[in-house]
Amino acid sequence: MSIKEKKSISRSVRMTQTVYDIVDSFEGNGFNEKFQNLVLYCFKEKEKVRKDIKFMQDRAKRNEREYQKRMEQNSTKLEAQQDILNKLNMVSYYVDSLLHQCELN
Repeated sequence: MSIKEKKSISRSVRMTQTVYDIVDSFEGNGFNEKFQNLVLYCFKEKEKVRKDIKFMQDRAKRNEREYQKRMEQNSTKLEAQQDILNKLNMVSYYVDSLLHQCELN
């Protein structure tokens, strides 16, 4: 993973034991190479992560639109069913009224 270019910059870095352990566990020969490999890996992975996040956000938006569409369809169906139920209740009321009138006569 390391890049073959002249390493002309020399810096001293202070770090916690945790950071040291992370760098030291990365692939490479020696701490400097491990550190460079880790930085390059993270830099390359950052773009992949951004693309994954964008993909998931787009997918979530599509799912939200599909959900809203289904909710509207279900709402329309529910309104139609409620209308039918109201009409059936009215018919039932009229039939009951007629039966009651027939019993009185």
